[in-house]
Amino acid sequence: MTKVDKSIVFSILNVVLLATLMFKTVMNFYGFVVIISLICIITNRLINKNIIKIKDGDKKYFFGVVFPLIVNCFFLINYLQE
Repeated sequence: MTKVDKSIVFSILNVVLLATLMFKTVMNFYGFVVIISLICIITNRLINKNIIKIKDGDKKYFFGVVFPLIVNCFFLINYLQE
């Protein structure tokens, strides 16, 4: 193999590796975003139907402070179990 052939093979392998890693990472990220969005939508509807009861005006506090705290607690539990 010449130097050019080795460079072509190496670049093709790098592209395949990069595409594989990016695809897995991007798909995991998009999956995470979709799941968090669905949880936010479901929680918002439950709050609007008064199934989850919060005080008047505390909806912004719930989604700005409490909800991210709950999500971070799940990440902390996952981190500690590994």
